Amino acid sequence: MKRNIPTLLAAVCFSHICTAAETPTFIQQINTFWKSGEHNQILQLATTEAAKTPPSGEAYAVLFGYNLLIAGDYPQALQFLNQLTTLLSTTNPTAYAAVMEFKNEFLQLPSGTLSPATAEQLTSMHQAFPDEFPIQVLLFPMGSK
Repeated sequence: MKRNIPTLLAAVCFSHICTAAETPTFIQQINTFWKSGEHNQILQLATTEAAKTPPSGEAYAVLFGYNLLIAGDYPQALQFLNQLTTLLSTTNPTAYAAVMEFKNEFLQLPSGTLSPATAEQLTSMHQAFPDEFPIQVLLFPMGSK
């Protein structure tokens, strides 16, 4: 694959999935946990949001990002990406097309290349994204919150 994960994340536009799925409060809480380094709280909150009816596309995106960037768990990341595409296939065809394009690139990554983020990698991510969980790149690439 020619692009690495951060480049791939930055290249994808998930802004279409934010059509009334959740209020900004969910994302604000995720960002608060990110800023304070409470990564397990990110997982817990996103899991709770994803379990709601109807499920939250934002929660699936956060769970994908958590499993990709923090846990380094390819199968789990893929599971949440699949759930996101399933949700979007019936609710937002435009976003579905964008996510499927991203998913096709993600599937090119060898599943064994991910591992949990080290303390140094987490520090680097926090420096690159000091105020927002890196999934913000996917949710609001144009800064439109």
